Amino acid sequence: MALISMYERDNSRTVYRILADQAVKCFDNPSIGAEEKIPLANLARLLERYRYDAFSDHVALGILEALSAKNSALGADSRTAVRHMEGVISALEAAHARVYGGISREDLVRTLQDLLARIASSSGIDEPETRQKLENARRFFVAFAEGLKSA
Repeated sequence: MALISMYERDNSRTVYRILADQAVKCFDNPSIGAEEKIPLANLARLLERYRYDAFSDHVALGILEALSAKNSALGADSRTAVRHMEGVISALEAAHARVYGGISREDLVRTLQDLLARIASSSGIDEPETRQKLENARRFFVAFAEGLKSA
């Protein structure tokens, strides 16, 4: 899901980097996860798109843009949004390879979504095996955020 803004500084890479940084804070301090459900949910949605490689070149106009001829310039250049998503996709791929190596996208997404849900609900996060999984997920989101800074 491309995040589009009329300001270059607010592109998809920037917003997803902010979300990844918020996720890292939740992994550092799981007790705040219940307060940060929206960023975690948005990351889970991004991961779902990554699972199925469901990134599109088409950026649909919002209803107000579609109805207003004056705003036709807002949706005219969908290549800009795609370029920003390419940076997000490459940062996801790099973090995947760096932290989780050869596991499939399916397994990666399932693992990360499960851990994001655990953080958001503060359930089962004190088990030793889960702590190691949480640390790996934290490293993934650190690598993702770093990749977004350089993308």
